[in-house]
Amino acid sequence: MGAAVGIGPVAACRGAGRPPSECRYVTHRRTSEGLLAGRVKLFSGKEVVLRIITLPQIDEASKKELIRSISSATNSQTAVAPIDRSASNDDNREIAEIVFRRTGLLYEPKRGEYSDAIRKNYIDREDVVERALFTRLMHMAMGRYGLAVERKMMRSTGGIIPALENDAPVGIFFEFYEIYREISQLKPHQNAEKLVNDLALTTLVRALRVRRRADGVTDWLPKVLEEARGLWADFLNWKRESVANAPMPVEDTKLRRKAGNFSASKWIRSAKFPADVDEYVALLSLEKDPTSDGALAAISR
Repeated sequence: MGAAVGIGPVAACRGAGRPPSECRYVTHRRTSEGLLAGRVKLFSGKEVVLRIITLPQIDEASKKELIRSISSATNSQTAVAPIDRSASNDDNREIAEIVFRRTGLLYEPKRGEYSDAIRKNYIDREDVVERALFTRLMHMAMGRYGLAVERKMMRSTGGIIPALENDAPVGIFFEFYEIYREISQLKPHQNAEKLVNDLALTTLVRALRVRRRADGVTDWLPKVLEEARGLWADFLNWKRESVANAPMPVEDTKLRRKAGNFSASKWIRSAKFPADVDEYVALLSLEKDPTSDGALAAISR
């Protein structure tokens, strides 16, 4: 017989004689575990009101449907968007736990989930990754760049991230996040074009860091980011030239005209963009800077 643990009403807390300031919801067992990790003293002596719902002996599909119904009902007092529930699915939570254990970053499945914890300085704001950004970067780390840069990615996927086959994407995700944070400074309300450009630059920066490590030279992020920005125009020209010079039938004038009208904005939204990044970076060569006692100059073709 299974059991589902849900939140207890604040009214029960107040009815027990507690002042409103001491009555808080813990909306998910794993959320509480994330907040408690390393912070036991902050929560010592506190009480949590729980509602325990015992499930009957039913098949797995019916059990999941019942849990979804309970979730909808318990959130009916405050409107909850479907994506808030779908983005909080067990696979996402499992990935979030792995990410937290390895990086200390917290996945925010719905906006404001950690607002109280941030306000009370239990956690730092920079340790919380907004769900859309988390989902985009995780898709990139799992090799789904084209999906990651879709304008309405959250709507089309419901915010659902496929289960991990292994932990390897977590390390890539964390590196993407470090780079993206440095590029964007995590400024809110970015327009769609700025977001995609930052994700594209993030992809190039990581490829350059990987290349530098392979060559045994510094991968210090500020240095590599500066280098990537300096190479961006050359990168676009390289792609434009490769498209224009691609073999094609002479008589296919329509295709040639299309190649001549190369669109960088469409290209960086395409699923093949990361492969082009890797190809470009592989063509680069390291040069010594003669003015700086053997320091590395920018990578150049």
